[in-house]
Amino acid sequence: IIFDASRDQQFLRMKEKIINIINEIINKNGFIVLDGSQGTEAEKYGVKYRNSLWSSQLIIDDPKLIKKIHQSYLEAGSDVITTFSYQASIPGFAREGYSDKEAATFLNSSIDIAKGAVDDFLEHQKELCNKSII
Repeated sequence: IIFDASRDQQFLRMKEKIINIINEIINKNGFIVLDGSQGTEAEKYGVKYRNSLWSSQLIIDDPKLIKKIHQSYLEAGSDVITTFSYQASIPGFAREGYSDKEAATFLNSSIDIAKGAVDDFLEHQKELCNKSII
């Protein structure tokens, strides 16, 4: 095990920031809305799971569908969305024939897809708020 103090400190700062955001939402609304089942939503689009990666296979096969599902949860009022990395791990991707480097790339992609969905959603919300109401 390699100890990386700067990375650990970065993790702790990020964790604290996330906890503060969650507390802010709960204090404002009295509750927090999480996204729902990713796998079930993907099945509604005809996705069939063919290996142990389950919905994580979509990170490779159909990132646009992942983004669409994230956006649908945001539009439905989710305060929190989670990445499509359920069942995903470097050893899990390795069992399906991917290298550690590819697996790490896929896991990072799941984060990028979620961030992209949030960014697009917030931009769309900003555009809606800037429209004149007559």
